[in-house]
Amino acid sequence: MSKRTRLIPLLCTLLTVGGITSIRLVDTLHAQENTLPAETGDLSNASTVEVKEASGAVVLSGHLVEVPEDDDDLERKAELTGSGTSAKATGLVEVEVSKTNNRLDQEVEVSVSNLTPGATYAVFIDGRQLGTFQTNKAGSGKLELDTPTVKTP
Repeated sequence: MSKRTRLIPLLCTLLTVGGITSIRLVDTLHAQENTLPAETGDLSNASTVEVKEASGAVVLSGHLVEVPEDDDDLERKAELTGSGTSAKATGLVEVEVSKTNNRLDQEVEVSVSNLTPGATYAVFIDGRQLGTFQTNKAGSGKLELDTPTVKTP
């Protein structure tokens, strides 16, 4: 087997790994990351999630339910379903709450699809707006929010 023949499988492997990595990087770059507003409060008992378009109309909604965790963190998830003109839209929201040493850390991840491409949407939990995101040309969008560590009462 020549040296060139042996390099072909190696080159193919490198190109495949590089391609997958670049796809993941592009996907990551489209996710918008922000800090949760200070007035968000403790999301441990949050129940209702809504995604609203700029006009204020609800396009996706769902209810958070607790999901068993292996660690001491509390995790709640909601499957979002669309309505009206956004009936085919879907989404998923994950809320993770960690309380250690009188400190509260929270993370909210939102992922949606089948919405209007290039539009801006706002995420609400229990009526409080947490942040906004813009959909890509395929109508998908992501938003990742977290809090700086704060003392619990």
